[in-house]
Amino acid sequence: MALTQGDMTVLEYERRFHDLSMFASVYLPTEQHRIKRLPDGLRQELRMGLVALQFPTVRDFIVAAQSLEVVAAAGRQEGDGEGTMGAEKHKEPASFTRRPHFPKRERKNILVSSERREEILDQRVH
Repeated sequence: MALTQGDMTVLEYERRFHDLSMFASVYLPTEQHRIKRLPDGLRQELRMGLVALQFPTVRDFIVAAQSLEVVAAAGRQEGDGEGTMGAEKHKEPASFTRRPHFPKRERKNILVSSERREEILDQRVH
C-alpha cells in the first residue's frame, strides 16, 4: 500500500508523509531518502514538474510543489479542466480516430536524363 496525494493539498500530503515516515525510519533514514520518495505519491501534474529538479531539503521541495499546485489550480480555473498547466488535451470524435483505408497506388520509377528534364520544364513554362 502506498501513500498518494489524491485530493489532498501538497501541505496535507507532506504532513501525512512525515507522519508515516516516522514508522519507516529504516527505509527513509535520511532527509535525502525522504526527498527521493516524496514525489512518488504526488499527482502526476506536480510530479512531472518536479522530476528534473534537485532539492537540498524537504522544505525546499514542498515550497516548489506548492508553487506548482497554485499554477495547476489556476489552469483548472481558466477552463483547462485537467490541471495540466496549459497543455490542452484535444479529443477527436470517434469517427476521426482512424485513418480511412485507401488503396495504395503504384509508384512508377521513371529515370529521366537531365536534358529531358529541362525539356519538360521548358514545355511547362511556355
